Amino acid sequence: MIELQVDTEFEIDNAKIAESAAVSEDQIRNVILLHPMAFADGHLAIRSLISFHTQLPSGRMNALFHVEIGSDGLRTFNLSDHLPRRTAANTPGSEYISVPMCGDVLYVGGTDNVFLLSRGITPEIRKVHIEQRVGDAPGFRLRPSPYAHFVSTDGSVAVPLQDAAHAKYLAVLTLDRDALTARWSAFVNEGAGLTVTDRKFSPPMLLASDLPQLVSADFTQVVEALGYNPLFNEALIRHGRVYVYTKGPSDSLKYGYPYSAIAEIGADGRVKSLPFVLDFASIGDGKKRGLDGRFTASGRYCVLNPIYKAADSWKGRQKLFDMEQGELVDIHLPRGYAKYNVMDHAGGYFWAELREPGKSHRFVRFRLQVAG
Repeated sequence: MIELQVDTEFEIDNAKIAESAAVSEDQIRNVILLHPMAFADGHLAIRSLISFHTQLPSGRMNALFHVEIGSDGLRTFNLSDHLPRRTAANTPGSEYISVPMCGDVLYVGGTDNVFLLSRGITPEIRKVHIEQRVGDAPGFRLRPSPYAHFVSTDGSVAVPLQDAAHAKYLAVLTLDRDALTARWSAFVNEGAGLTVTDRKFSPPMLLASDLPQLVSADFTQVVEALGYNPLFNEALIRHGRVYVYTKGPSDSLKYGYPYSAIAEIGADGRVKSLPFVLDFASIGDGKKRGLDGRFTASGRYCVLNPIYKAADSWKGRQKLFDMEQGELVDIHLPRGYAKYNVMDHAGGYFWAELREPGKSHRFVRFRLQVAG
């Protein structure tokens, strides 16, 4: 059992966003908080899409913002002012993914546009040159899944790539911060560790056929779906090993999910071990079941959230899977915070959020309860 105690509370509304962005509150039409990211220094950064009723000085009506909260308050940074103007070849702001990396944030647009944001009072954007790119699948453009939450613990990030609709492929993006270069690679196992292809011998462009896919036969719960590759919903590189979270071969909420699994995989995508698996297909009562899983920024936990609370044996409560101890852990929130959802962990902090329609977005930073 993990017992948490309140450290600090935060609230984000249009008025605070407007004040930080130096615009009037009535100029803001909508704020969408896309991806909260925890950092060991106690800050929470949020990739956000903000739309306006009138044009900004840049001429934009919608802009991608980096929003950050911490003990020193709320800060915003207009990323779109530093991005290429949108054309048919550019990535729309909402399709950028963000990765907390070594204290900074890596923003990835498609597979061919990467920049590094140095956090702080005066953020700095630095363009990253991609030395090795990813090609396309036959008939489809590969791109990072917009639904995954990306984690980096050592300068490399495992990225689920999707074709037209589903994240079937996995690639690694490795950053050289000093040289401001990055490269896409496929996995290569060498002994007990894991490396990526050596740049001296890398092909000029990786193809979908070079990238690992999950194999349905490795998950006995999907007998009825043999022939359909399970999807990469989340991925994590931890101590040289690659872990993925998958719900099965579909992202559709309509029918539920056959299982929930954390798998360690090898270079060929085959499962080496299943630290966690929960089989829903074997229940056989026709009710929809499923869990969403998200690896934390620390790489220590996978946050598990019941999707269909009416048929859930956990009674709608979140649990953590401890990647270090290899076990499920219950979470106990303080009185008055039962409606909050734990979403991330970094350093000595857990973060939780409360989203209520028509109300301000609220966050709480927790610490572990100290035994008295």
